[in-house]
Amino acid sequence: MEIDNVHHAVRLFEPLLRLLLPATGRHRIADEPMVAAPPPRWVPPRHSEPLRGEDSALVRPYLVVYERQEREQERERLRRMRDVEVVA
Repeated sequence: MEIDNVHHAVRLFEPLLRLLLPATGRHRIADEPMVAAPPPRWVPPRHSEPLRGEDSALVRPYLVVYERQEREQERERLRRMRDVEVVA
């Protein structure tokens, strides 16, 4: 019997709370016309070719160092291969 009383209290206060509390979510007034967003502005690219990392101050220095180390390791690997060919 107590459950019925709770149900009645909920039914009584729910419409009152809906009037007093702000609505959840986004609500639009139906009479206002929808305004279309302006078209995106096209911006031409500044450079037609990709930039070299060494030429740009914005490149992270550790990336340039990493690439140099990779090139040095590749040269060292090729040198060792030549040394092995000469010995064999």
